Amino acid sequence: MVGFVCDMICKICNKEIKSKSNRRKTCGSKCSKEYNRRYRSEYILLWRKNNPEKTKEYNRKFRINNPEYSKNYMEKKNEQNKA
Repeated sequence: MVGFVCDMICKICNKEIKSKSNRRKTCGSKCSKEYNRRYRSEYILLWRKNNPEKTKEYNRKFRINNPEYSKNYMEKKNEQNKA
């Protein structure tokens, strides 16, 4: 019995791919990683937009639990700008 094969286009590099599953969106691991990175960043932004109170609370707790984070971040950023 011959399996079902879909002709699809990779969402990242636009290469044509053949797949046995219609759920596949990318051609390989490199494009898959890039697709997942983009999807996560879009989802996080959407979640933050829809849940501003939870985002504020999360940020407040993070600043309390990591008081040196912003200081260290700014020091590293300044060092990078000098180099």
